[in-house]
Amino acid sequence: MNKRTLHRLILLLAALVMAVSLLTGCGTKTAEQVQQEEDALTIQVYRHPADPRTG
Repeated sequence: MNKRTLHRLILLLAALVMAVSLLTGCGTKTAEQVQQEEDALTIQVYRHPADPRTG
């Protein structure tokens, strides 16, 4: 293979890898699943209103 053909082959493989990686991330989760994951990651902080440290 000459240099030009090898270069085109590498570019084609790189484009295919990017396309496949984009397609695998699309449509795998529903909106409800995403919301459940976000809720699971949410940290709720409570403070006592009369605590002098919190104002």
